[in-house]
Amino acid sequence: MIKRLSVVFFIILSSYNVYASWWNMQWIRYPDVDSTAQIWFRKQYNLPDITTRASVSIASSGRYILYLNGRNVSVDVLMPHAQGNSNTTSIITFEVSRFLHKGNNTIAIWYSPTLHGNKSCRQIAVDFYGETAAGESFSYNTDSTWLCKKSNACTTANNNEIIIAPEYQYEWKDKYCPIYDWKESKICNSSKVRYNLESPISVSNHINHIYPYRSFDNDGNKVLYDFGHSFIGWTRVTLRGMRKGQRIEINGLTYICSGEMDEQACRKFTDSESGRALVIGPADFSIDKIMKIEGIEITPYFNITYQY
Repeated sequence: MIKRLSVVFFIILSSYNVYASWWNMQWIRYPDVDSTAQIWFRKQYNLPDITTRASVSIASSGRYILYLNGRNVSVDVLMPHAQGNSNTTSIITFEVSRFLHKGNNTIAIWYSPTLHGNKSCRQIAVDFYGETAAGESFSYNTDSTWLCKKSNACTTANNNEIIIAPEYQYEWKDKYCPIYDWKESKICNSSKVRYNLESPISVSNHINHIYPYRSFDNDGNKVLYDFGHSFIGWTRVTLRGMRKGQRIEINGLTYICSGEMDEQACRKFTDSESGRALVIGPADFSIDKIMKIEGIEITPYFNITYQY
């Protein structure tokens, strides 16, 4: 039975084969490029009517999460992305008409460099297109009017992340975001970039299982949790009673606390392999500050279509 399913998937994937092509897309980037900063991009578009169909196609040199009017459109985690210093990237198309409304609509993208910390002058390229209820077509591309800002996080060259919670701007992906300290994007040369157009059936990643811990060892400001399973994914820690600016280390994730009553520390664009989680806090840290800890297993699967 397994062999038969494998053959079926091979035939389907062959018929919808991912192919490489040269594509005319307008790339943009944050003005001061570096190899670690995660960037917020945003743009508002005014639609004079409701839409009957609408899509957002994205190419990126790293990983990203797509939001439309504040809602996460991406669905999957750790989607197909550019590998290392490769000049080949993927184009993924999202069907977004259900997220749109008449008037101003905000497209927002949280971009992260690849896990190799690649310094790329090209970060994202976006096409937003569709048709209104009146039958009028529209099409918009990324340009210098897209605004951008360094986020509260960065991705290091060791496949780790640093998250500075007090610097998070809650409104960054919404309509009423203050933009006085945002910058205009820089247009990049799009030549010599090769694109993989993702097929209707592609391998992506999703959250497969969430493990509670089975045991722990407490040593002052260090707590080692054992989930009883070896997996690839994230460790998510819910904290309470931390002071603003206090530093927590969790299996390669550095988290700077916001001081809010309950806050969660978790990776966003990288993963780690472990069945254990070592949580290290400041000198006065104690286990009673940890309200919950979860081992989040992320696994690949066949995504039937990227037309979400």
